[in-house]
Amino acid sequence: MSLKRGREPDDPLEQTPRSDGPLPSQVIGNITVASNSQVLTGIFNMSPDDRKPQNPQEVFQKKVDNCRDTLLLTDPDDDRATLVSAKGKRTSGTCEWIRGNKTYQSWLGGDAQPLWISGGPGKGKTVLSIFLTEELERLCYDSGSITLLFYFCNQQDERQNNAMAILRGLVYQLLTKHPNLATHAMPSFRSEKNTQNTLASVHPLWRIFHNILRDPSLGTVYCVIDGLDECDVESTRQLVQYFTDLFSPGSSEITNMTLKLVIVSRPGMVELNDFPQIRLDPDNDGYVNSDIELFVSAGVGKLSEKIKGFDNIFRTHVHDTILSRAEGTFLWAGFVMDELCKKRTCTEIQETLETIPKGLRAIFDRMMHQIRSNQRHKTLLIFHWVTFAVRPLTLEELAVVTGIQPSPPITAKQATYDEVDLCGPFLEVHENKVNFVHQSAKDYLLQMVHDGHPQFYIKPEEAHLQLARTCLDLVKAGYLKYGNKCNGTFMDRNLTSLDYAMQHWADHARCASISVIGLLDQSRPSFQGESIIWSFQTTRYPIIRWCEIGNSLLAISSFFGIIPWIEKLLGESSCQTTIDAIMAATENMNISIVHLLLDHGVNINGCNSNGWTALTYAAAEGHTAIVRLLLDRGADINAFDGDGWTALITAAFYGEITIVELLLDCGADINACDGDDWTALLAAASNRNAAIVQLLLGRGADILPDNNGETALMRASKKGKKEVVALLLDCGADMNIKNCKGDMALTLAMRNNHTVVVRMLLTHQCRPNYKEEAGNTSVRV
Repeated sequence: MSLKRGREPDDPLEQTPRSDGPLPSQVIGNITVASNSQVLTGIFNMSPDDRKPQNPQEVFQKKVDNCRDTLLLTDPDDDRATLVSAKGKRTSGTCEWIRGNKTYQSWLGGDAQPLWISGGPGKGKTVLSIFLTEELERLCYDSGSITLLFYFCNQQDERQNNAMAILRGLVYQLLTKHPNLATHAMPSFRSEKNTQNTLASVHPLWRIFHNILRDPSLGTVYCVIDGLDECDVESTRQLVQYFTDLFSPGSSEITNMTLKLVIVSRPGMVELNDFPQIRLDPDNDGYVNSDIELFVSAGVGKLSEKIKGFDNIFRTHVHDTILSRAEGTFLWAGFVMDELCKKRTCTEIQETLETIPKGLRAIFDRMMHQIRSNQRHKTLLIFHWVTFAVRPLTLEELAVVTGIQPSPPITAKQATYDEVDLCGPFLEVHENKVNFVHQSAKDYLLQMVHDGHPQFYIKPEEAHLQLARTCLDLVKAGYLKYGNKCNGTFMDRNLTSLDYAMQHWADHARCASISVIGLLDQSRPSFQGESIIWSFQTTRYPIIRWCEIGNSLLAISSFFGIIPWIEKLLGESSCQTTIDAIMAATENMNISIVHLLLDHGVNINGCNSNGWTALTYAAAEGHTAIVRLLLDRGADINAFDGDGWTALITAAFYGEITIVELLLDCGADINACDGDDWTALLAAASNRNAAIVQLLLGRGADILPDNNGETALMRASKKGKKEVVALLLDCGADMNIKNCKGDMALTLAMRNNHTVVVRMLLTHQCRPNYKEEAGNTSVRV
C-alpha cells in the first residue's frame, strides 16, 4: 500500500518488549532517576555505541553535505574549467578594458546593485564573464570577507538551462563556502516530499537563496550569471522578477544584504532594462575591436612560426584582411583562424582569405556548402540529435541513435568522431560529448534561410518525432533482449544509449505535437506491465510511487502530458478512464491534463487499487491548485479513501499546511477519523508538524486518543517535538493518560531520550510516580 498506510516503524505499539528490573541511579538531562526506581528500559537497554552521543558538529556537517549533494547538478567550478578548456586560454590583454569602465567601477565600488552586460552573438561575452570571475576571485581572496558566486548557463544541457539550475548552483556554492548557513536550507530537504517540491520550481529555491543572502554573517556577495538568455523563458522570467524586486528603489530587502549581481546575456531581455547596463555593441565597439585585434595578432603570430615564407609583409596582410572582415565578432575571427591553422602554405592561406565572406551567417553558409553531398544525410541526422537532444550526447550514444556502425579495426566511437568532424566547424567534441561550437551555430540551423540548403532545413516537430521513434525502438529492443531483468544499475553500466531513450522518449514525444499519434502502438512491449520502461522510471523518478498511480498507457500519457495520446485513448470505446490517470497527471503537476480527464467523466470520488482518491492524492502531493480544482468540480471534501483517511488527515500527515487551510476553509470535518480513530491532529503530531498542530488547535480540533489510547501528546513526546508538546500542553492535553500498553507521554519521551520534553512534562506537573499496568514505577524524583 502507500507511504501513509500503516503505523510508523517506531510506533510505540511495535516497540520491542521492555525488560524490567532495578537500575543504578542515572541522570536524564537534569532529572535524576533514583537507584531504587523501576523504569522503562527502552532508553537504557542499549549498547555502549548506541548510548555514545554523536558529535554535534559531525551530525551538522552530514546534514550540510546532504543539502549540497541534493542541490548539485553540475559544479560551477567544473563548468567554468570546461569552458576555459574548450575556448582556449584568454589572449593576454583582452577584456582588461572593463576595469576602467565607469559603470563597472560604480558597480564594483558602490552599494548592493545589479549590472547587465549585453552583447550580440560572438562578441566574447563568455570569455569576458570568465575574466570577471577571475578578477573578482582575486578580490575575494585579498579581502577574506567577500564571497564570489558564478554560474555559466548552457542551452544545450538540461542541467544548466533553467532558473532552477541556476539557483541550485548558487546555493550549492554558498553552502560550500559557508556551511553554517545551511540552516536556511535544511528544512526544505527534511524529507523526500519536501525535497521534491523544493527542486521542482523557482520559488522554494529562491526562498533559500534569499534567506541566506539576508543572513548578517554573510557579508558582501558578488555574483556573475553568464548566458541567462540561454535558459528557458518562463523560469528565467520568474528569476529576473525576483532580482528586479530585490533591487527595486526603496526596497527594504536590499538594506539587509550586500549582493552585487552581474548578468551577462544577449540584448533583448527587456526585463533587465531597468538595470545599469554595459553594452558591448555598439557602445564599446572600440574596445571589442581592440580585443579582436589582440586575438588575431596572437593567432597570426603562431601561423608565421610554422609556415615557411610567412614574412612580416604577409603577416600584416593576413592580420589586416581578417580584421577588415570580422565586423567586431570574435566568433567569426575564431572560425577563420581555425580554418587557416589547417593550411600548410601561404598560397593556401591566401586562397582561403579570398573566399572567406563577411558576417557570421555568411560564414555558416560557407561551412554548409563545404559538407560533401554524399555526407549530407548523415550530417542532417547528427544535426537533429545534437540540436534537439535534451542533454549533450556522448560519442557512444550518438553512434547508437544515428546507426553508425563499427568497421573493424575502427570502433563505433571513432567512426562517430569522424562523422562529427565531417560536419564542419558547427560541432565540437569535448570530454567525449558532442556539442555545438557556439550557440549561434545552433541558432543558424534553426533560423536559416532555406533556399540555399533545403536539405538541411530542420523542422522541430518532425525532428522530435524522429527522435521519439528512435528512442521507443531502442526501448523495445532493450526490453525484448533483457526483459524485466534490466534495472537502473545494470543500464548505467552497460546500456548508456538505452539510458537516454528511457529518460527522454517522452520529452521528444511531447514536443512532436499532433504527429506523435503515429507512435501510439499499444502492442509495444515497452507499454505492458512490468516492462523495462517502468523499472527504469523508478530509477529516474525515485520519489514517484508508480505502484500508486498505475502503469496503464493512459496513466503514462497523463503523467508525461502527451495530449494527442490522451485524447486518442479517451476517444476509444475500450478505454477505461480510471482515477490512476488523474493521479499520474497530479504527480507531474499537469493541471490542464486533470481538466481534460475530468471532462471525460472520471469518477472524481472513486478510489484506485491502492486506496487513494484523487483528492487525497493531490493533498498528499501538496498540489494546491489541483486540490482546488477537484473541489470546484465536486469532489467530496470529507470522503474517506481506502484506508479511511480524508484529504484533511492526509494533508496534515504530509505537512501541507496550505492545503490544510484550504480544506478547513471549504468545510472539511476537522475531527473526522479513520478506523483507528486517527484524526488530522494525530496525523500532524505524529509527523511533528507544529504549525499544522497549532492551526488545527486554533480551529477547534478535539484532543482525542486513537483506538489504541495513543494521544497527540504521546506521539509528539515520543518524537521529541518540543514545539508540538508545548502547544498541546497549553491547550490542556492530559499528560497522564495511558495507552493500551500502559505508556504515558513521559515514559515515551524517556524511552526515546528526549530530555527536553521530559523536563517540559515534569514542569507541567505530570505525575512523576505512577504504577504502570505491568506493575513498574516509571521514575521517582
